[in-house]
Parts: sequence; C-alpha cells; structure tokens
Amino acid sequence: MADYMRRSGEFGRIGENLNDGAVRGIAKRHEKIDVLKFFSVLHNRFNKDAKIFGVKASSSQIAMLHRYGAFGLFRGVRVVHIQRHDVIAQAVSFSIADQTKKWTSEHQGVGDDVQYDAADILGRMQSINAENGRITEICSILQIPKLDVAYEDLEQRPLLQIKRVFRHFGLDPSGAKVSAPGIKKQSSDLNEKFCARFRAEMLRNLPKA
Repeated sequence: MADYMRRSGEFGRIGENLNDGAVRGIAKRHEKIDVLKFFSVLHNRFNKDAKIFGVKASSSQIAMLHRYGAFGLFRGVRVVHIQRHDVIAQAVSFSIADQTKKWTSEHQGVGDDVQYDAADILGRMQSINAENGRITEICSILQIPKLDVAYEDLEQRPLLQIKRVFRHFGLDPSGAKVSAPGIKKQSSDLNEKFCARFRAEMLRNLPKA
C-alpha cells in the first residue's frame, strides 16, 4: 500500500520511521532533536517534493505522536488502515518471515529452514486481531478519520483502492494512477500448506454446541 501511494505521485516515501532504531539513528546525527526537528528531517529526506507526508505507525505509535504534539505540525491527520481478510494467511506469512528474516522481497534473509508451529501462528493471529482493534480504538478516541483497505482488495483492484485513498485525503480521484510496486509477493506453496494444516487443526478444536 505504501509503495502504491508513493508511486501515485501525491505521497512521499512512507516508511517505518517511528521504529526505535530509526528514531535513534536520526537522533544520533543531530545535537538537539525534538518533534519538530525530527519530522523536518523526515520531510526533507523522504517527502520534500510530495504533497502529502506519511509514516507507517502502530496503534502505540499513533498514541505516542499525540502525546508529543506531533499532530499539531500538520494541517490534518488521516489514517489508512491496511488489513487482511484472511488473518490466518497473514499470521502464517508473519511466522515464516520471522524465521527467515526476509520481511519483503528486497531482503536477503537468513535461509529457508522454516518450521510449522501452530502455537506461534495462533499467537500471531491473536496479536494481529488485537492490534487491528487498537487502531480502531485510538482513531475513535482521537477522532482521526480512518480508511480501511483490505490487502486482498488492493491486490485485485489496486486502482480502485488508490482512488479511495485519494478521496480520503481530499484529492481528485480522477488523477489517481498506479504502477507495479517495487516489492513482490513472497508467499508460496509452503504458506498454503501451513494455512491448510492450521485450519484443519483449529477446526478439530472448535467448541461443540
């Protein structure tokens, strides 16, 4: 989604700039750093020629931005919440990526030795569901307009979803355009096998009426 938005021509590079390592990296290069300086650095580095600035953020990071007054630096704040209809598939992909350390197709990773772990997949699925709920909660509390976009819908009809994003930000959707993202889909037959096995195991454990 972030890559599609950037390639549309209206948005800057939307990265994981709020993660601990990224924040520390910027802070180390500046003698004095505050919220205004931090976002100025990000804007000049990744968003200088873009109309709309953006970062990837978890629910806790959204709350952090509010606490430090970051929202006051912008004319308005909007959230695009990307989710998957198939949370099991997402949890399986997460489990595999955590083992291989290949988070996107751009990463080299550490190998392909992957083990199936039902407890790990279940835990990740529950964590994903909880985080999705927290995103909804924090946007409701802070009254941040939120647009939900399904990963599967973006995959099948990217232009339609980008037009929805344009409307969400008050942009003319007739100017929306898409081009192939730089990162590629990583899932394989292994993902399908893990999903099928996990569903079968969970089905056997469903409570009886």
